[in-house]
Amino acid sequence: MWEILRLPWCPEPFIESSSRIILALLFQVFFSTEEVPEEVDNLWRECRKKHRLPASINSFAVQTVRALLCRLRCLDLRMALVRKQGWDTLLCADTHHYAMGLLAREMRRVSSPLCSGIGLHLLQVLSTQEPRWDLPALAFLVEVLECLDLTKCGHSVLRILSRHLKSKYRERCRLALRGLVVLSKDPSLDNSHIQLLSIRIFCKVMELVVEEGKKALKTQVCQSLLPLFLHSHDENQRVAEVSTRGLLVSPWQGELGSLLPWHLLGCSLLQTLAQEHGSCALNCSAISASLLPSRPLGKRWFVRLGS
Repeated sequence: MWEILRLPWCPEPFIESSSRIILALLFQVFFSTEEVPEEVDNLWRECRKKHRLPASINSFAVQTVRALLCRLRCLDLRMALVRKQGWDTLLCADTHHYAMGLLAREMRRVSSPLCSGIGLHLLQVLSTQEPRWDLPALAFLVEVLECLDLTKCGHSVLRILSRHLKSKYRERCRLALRGLVVLSKDPSLDNSHIQLLSIRIFCKVMELVVEEGKKALKTQVCQSLLPLFLHSHDENQRVAEVSTRGLLVSPWQGELGSLLPWHLLGCSLLQTLAQEHGSCALNCSAISASLLPSRPLGKRWFVRLGS
């Protein structure tokens, strides 16, 4: 590959396969950074002496990526990664996934077709196996979701993100959440599954929050009450059940103030809230910034005391 890139011209099939080649090279960077078998290392020493190559395999793989980007006329991308020390970050196992995210963001800025090509190949890898490279791959994929045609691959992306939400590793969960936010904004997808995952995450946070964190979350909880109530009447039974659970699970259970009386459910819920807190108990400003996806609100959802 390196010899091809040194030619004064590049074969057309080579250029057409550039997204797959870049992905293969990034695989090589990661695996040769993490661990190199002794026999491979010995072979590399011989090749390095004969052809005057870089000292390490991962450095040579990065050098090849840079040469390929030059062939693709992505000079701005190369220089952006130099300025932000992305190439050096790519060579460290602990920061490799951060560099992959940076590479994806910069690549998205200069070449959307190249991003979408790599993203589709990553989907195939992440859908068929559990590679050790799943964290860097996920970091890249989340950044290029907006370049993909989600009408064709949205459900595959959703399955991958759902799986990583269950991971015990915090960074995988964080990336999966970022991906879900992107999917929730796409009108082509059926949002019921995304709603279900979002509400489950909300409930889990409510279960885990400690006393010190109650104050910081109180505003978000208030903003989520009415959407949770609406979803508790969703035609999707699973969404309805988990939303009802969300109304019951709270570190503020038993407190009143601006919060919902958590022990009350059913159709009289909004009437009860109005009786406790006055005619302005439910107002648009309190729910407009809700973190949970909700249906459009109509006047029938508002209750005025004494009406």
